[in-house]
Amino acid sequence: MKGNARVFKLAVCFVSFSLLLSLSFTLSAHGAEKKYLRVGMNADSPPYGFSKGGELVGLEIDLYTEAAKRMGRELVITNLPWAGVFPGLQAGKWDACGNAWVNKERLEMMDFADPWMRATLGFATRQDSKINSLADLKNKIIGAQAGSADQRWLEDHLVQYGPYEIKTYDRVVDQVMDLQHGRIHAFVRDKTRLLYQV
Repeated sequence: MKGNARVFKLAVCFVSFSLLLSLSFTLSAHGAEKKYLRVGMNADSPPYGFSKGGELVGLEIDLYTEAAKRMGRELVITNLPWAGVFPGLQAGKWDACGNAWVNKERLEMMDFADPWMRATLGFATRQDSKINSLADLKNKIIGAQAGSADQRWLEDHLVQYGPYEIKTYDRVVDQVMDLQHGRIHAFVRDKTRLLYQV
């Protein structure tokens, strides 16, 4: 996506509505006596986790690798669309997942380690976009990762800043392509990922 930086240069419209939710590493009790640390994640999230040269790399991969090493376990990562990460954790398919925004509903379903990062959401737009503020989202088509805090934010603020249509994606590259081709007007993501991708 960095090859398309000219298309997006200065087109990231960061609207700092400062969500004070945190990204965290989540560990379930299911893996306590096992020799593996099984992790479910969406490795479509540079710089946290992504494929480079056929290998999973990134900040989150480094975190899991170090955790497994300290636990004396072998790391096994399952890469899947984000919408399947929490259901798999709850079903015991893996021991941990990460890069999750902490919220009240999730705290009721699972345990979280101490947050290791704070995040703020922002919007990616085309260079020729007229979206300059949250008020400009009205009557637009906005992309978000399916099952994410990004999608949740759009749903929670539909009355305040809408109406707008929410289009969900399993893969970030599909959001970027739809934005480039004018099929959506913007997409929402945490600011760190947006800065990395454009």
